[in-house]
Amino acid sequence: GIIQRVAAAVADPDVRGIVLDVDSYGGEAAGCFECAAEVRAMIRESGKPSLAMVDSNAYSAGYALAVAADRVAIIPSGGAGSIGVITMHVDFSKALDNYGVKYTLIYSGKHKADGNPYEALPDDVRAATQARVDSKREAFIAHVAAMRGMDPQRVRDTEADAYEAGKALELGLVDAVMTAPAALAQFQSNLPAPSGAFFMEANMADPTAPDVATVQADARSAEKAR
Repeated sequence: GIIQRVAAAVADPDVRGIVLDVDSYGGEAAGCFECAAEVRAMIRESGKPSLAMVDSNAYSAGYALAVAADRVAIIPSGGAGSIGVITMHVDFSKALDNYGVKYTLIYSGKHKADGNPYEALPDDVRAATQARVDSKREAFIAHVAAMRGMDPQRVRDTEADAYEAGKALELGLVDAVMTAPAALAQFQSNLPAPSGAFFMEANMADPTAPDVATVQADARSAEKAR
């Protein structure tokens, strides 16, 4: 859904800049980095400027998506970071024993039932799960470092902490701390002139030239058809 929305904005000739409106405590790791990379690639290829407006939080997967924009602004009371990965195992075996509940897992493949919640977590399964979590964290670190132009060790040293806006700016996780209206106004003021400006000038010089609304409508129709 995010990719489709950005693709639509990139393809629309009336769109001069792209804003990612971010307010997220995070989410699923699977697909997150691929989504952010695709968003960054589409925006860069279009040549349109972009801003991630964090109003008010960008943590974990939310931050991973925010850094796909050229710049990241955050409101003064917001927060960003949590560059890490987490999973959880719950052991219900004692509770089941207390209630006299017996369970039977029937499976094929040695590791098919790894991490199930009906028994204690074996040491080897815990170690394997930790290795996968560590691997995904390293991928997250590399992602942020590449998107933000930061030293990977500097990102790693955050140890997945969540930061208030001022500290996030100090660490280089964001580019500006300002209210959303101010950040958007600044972003808009730096956008390239609308394509209709040329036609408006042409109309003033030549009364027979097509009007702006007609030209823009034709452009949109052509883009949809394409």
